[in-house]
Amino acid sequence: MDELHGPQSVPPGGAAELDTADLLKPEINIRLGTQYLARLQQMFKGQLPLVAAAYNAGPHRVENWLMNFGHLETDEFVEHIPFLETRNYVKKVVRNHTFYRRLYAKDQKPVEFLAKGLGVPIPSRASTRESWESL
Repeated sequence: MDELHGPQSVPPGGAAELDTADLLKPEINIRLGTQYLARLQQMFKGQLPLVAAAYNAGPHRVENWLMNFGHLETDEFVEHIPFLETRNYVKKVVRNHTFYRRLYAKDQKPVEFLAKGLGVPIPSRASTRESWESL
């Protein structure tokens, strides 16, 4: 995976016009990281597991995974993520989001979205191609 920099782990490709040293400046890094997250949220229609996976592994990989197993329910999709680091990251983000939502919003609703489809269109082709055989 790409080398990440700064408090929000911004990939260098996310800010091609900046030096790597700029990515270590909190005021720049946090602004870029926030903009990057906003783009990912728009790209993946706010689906938290997809946004988290794209933030960790790259949106091109998530598009590829959607092509290969995007028909699965959300919890099954997460279990099929081929990178252990990304799979664990997605689980932590979803777990912590649910925990804090319940803690502060007094939301007692079950986490139904994990048992539903992803709700995003499956791309016809991704920018890169990976296969289970290469893992």
